[in-house]
Amino acid sequence: MSADNGIYIGNFIGEEFRVIEATAIDNLTYPAGENASAIVSYFKNSLIFDKIKNVFAKAYELSQDDYTEYGINVIYFSKSFAEYEKEDKETPDPYWHEDE
Repeated sequence: MSADNGIYIGNFIGEEFRVIEATAIDNLTYPAGENASAIVSYFKNSLIFDKIKNVFAKAYELSQDDYTEYGINVIYFSKSFAEYEKEDKETPDPYWHEDE
């Protein structure tokens, strides 16, 4: 697992963009493929935008606060955020829900 930080823009199906500052972003695809529970955990409390130019402005602003080893990156998802939430509720990954 990685511990390197960056600013990540989640580009979800349906013109929904979310931006976060995060470490260990490779958790989104651990152990194999998209992990709905990890995606929801990382992006559930994020800022939400419907215009790409606005999300990049916010990402740039966040990147000015602290040093980020990986800068600003866009992650393209194959589903809407709502679909990941539904999948997470139906088949939750126990690792991401152990405190519940």
